Amino acid sequence: MSEVSQYSPLFPLLEKYWGKPLSELPNDLQKKVRKAMGSPTSTPDPSRVAGFRPKFNNKGDLDAWETIHVDTQQSGDIPLDWDELTPEQRQSTVAGFDYSSDPSLEEERKRDRKTTNEILRTQEEIERWEGMSNHGKPSEAAIREERLAQLKIKSAQLNNQLSATENQIRNPVAKQQGDAILKWLHDNKYDPKQLPKAPKGKAGVKRDCRNAFCEKSTELFLSKKVFDTAWQSLRDNHNIKDKL
Repeated sequence: MSEVSQYSPLFPLLEKYWGKPLSELPNDLQKKVRKAMGSPTSTPDPSRVAGFRPKFNNKGDLDAWETIHVDTQQSGDIPLDWDELTPEQRQSTVAGFDYSSDPSLEEERKRDRKTTNEILRTQEEIERWEGMSNHGKPSEAAIREERLAQLKIKSAQLNNQLSATENQIRNPVAKQQGDAILKWLHDNKYDPKQLPKAPKGKAGVKRDCRNAFCEKSTELFLSKKVFDTAWQSLRDNHNIKDKL
C-alpha cells in the first residue's frame, strides 16, 4: 500500500472536537494532536521551507502565515498549545499541518518551497539595492530606482503565487469535499437534512452523489473511499440527515 493511500488527514477526525479541551478528545486523537502541536525538537534550516503555520494577533485573529522550515516539520511539530487556541485557530493550525503532511501534496510543496526561497532571495536583493549609494550621480540613481521597481514587481508576483497556497490552507480539502457534496445535493433539489431513504434494491441519494463525483476521478474525490469518508463526516456533524 502506498504512502499516499495510507495517509489520513487530521482535520476531518476533529470535526466534532474543535470546541472541546484536549482532555475531552479520545486518547488516539489526543496523541495525534500532541504530535501535530508539540514543541520543536531540532534546529530549522532557514534555506529549506516545508510549509506554513498560522500566526495570530492580540485579538486572536489570523494575522499571517509563518514559514515552517524543513527540519522543524520533519519532527512533526507545530509549537502551539491546543487548549490556548480558539476553535477557529485550531482549525487553521490543523489545516496547515495537514497541508504540510499530506504525501499527495509533495509536488505542490516543492513548488511552494521554490517560490518561498525565491521570495527570500528577491527580498535580499531589494535590501542590497536599497543600501547602495548613487554617489550623487543621477544616472546611477535612475539605474537603482529602475532595478528596485523591477524587483518589487517580482516580489509581489511571487507573493501572489503563495497566496493561493494560503487560501488552500484556510479552506482545507476536507471542507471543500463537504461543500461540494452539499452543493450537489442542493443542485439536485435535495434538502441535506431531509434526505429520502433508498428504496429496497435501488440506489439511494448517496450512491447517486458518489457516482457523480467518482465515475471520473477528480482532485477532490480520488476514490469512493475518500467520498465515503467525506459523506460520513457530514453525517457525524449533522450537516446531512435522513428524513424521519
